[in-house]
Amino acid sequence: MHSRTSSRLWLLLLTLAGVTALTACSPSRRMYPGRPLGSYDYCVLGPSATPKYFNTAATTLAHSFVVLREGDPRAELPEVRQKACTVSIDWTRGFWSSSAWVDVNDYENGKLVLRSHVRRGMLWMGVHGDVEDAIRDVAAARAEGPPLPPDVQDPVPTPDGAR
Repeated sequence: MHSRTSSRLWLLLLTLAGVTALTACSPSRRMYPGRPLGSYDYCVLGPSATPKYFNTAATTLAHSFVVLREGDPRAELPEVRQKACTVSIDWTRGFWSSSAWVDVNDYENGKLVLRSHVRRGMLWMGVHGDVEDAIRDVAAARAEGPPLPPDVQDPVPTPDGAR
């Protein structure tokens, strides 16, 4: 009788651990009041806001946005500023889990538009995967909106008129 109860208890604990692991692994996306993410065509990225993951973020987000590097003079054009957002990446490691989040803010007013958060990992492992999943979630959220207009995919002229 004792081994039967013990087996059932272990089965219950494994089931709960599995359900917890499955629900904790998927990105959690929170949209904030204001403009929808699909109204942003440009994404301004900088190494200071995306430490260690700049190249990954630029490559992944380029599937859904026109990615401009921080300091790009095109980001100062009024027609670009109105449709631009910034992306910042952060993460934390914990003993029981790791967390990563990607924040998307309006370029002009700095208001938070979207936050994608992934929490999983264990014993300080998994942060890299968490960050990549949160970045992919932001790209997927933008892709759910209207496609980029053809005219924004070509380089816009810089303020001095060069292309």
